[in-house]
Amino acid sequence: MRDDDPWSGQVALPGGMRKRGETLQETATRETKEEVGIMITPKGYIGSFRTHARDIVVAAFYSSVQEEPRFSIDDEVDEVYWARINSLTPTITDAGFPGYKFYGGVVWGLTYRILSECLQEVH
Repeated sequence: MRDDDPWSGQVALPGGMRKRGETLQETATRETKEEVGIMITPKGYIGSFRTHARDIVVAAFYSSVQEEPRFSIDDEVDEVYWARINSLTPTITDAGFPGYKFYGGVVWGLTYRILSECLQEVH
């Protein structure tokens, strides 16, 4: 848990701030490599999402892999979970928010919104 990160302690997708001169796709590739140690090539644009906690716009992309990659996580990440997108089970959180059951927990909020759009995009 980090005091300077409003999403600390939540399940989230790799991501971060775009560096000057980078495309959004380059940012997604770099952040994924930095945070979980895998190289991806974004295959499609899922959409842009506004966060509720801050005035931030998140641009989300999807990629695909043939098999589960070998992860190498940095100090921003406590754990990595791997699941196929079609294995997510819809649920409602204890607070009444929509989410997906995931490894004994629930993915909700911005991550839920991105995954929901991704499910529509790839199906």
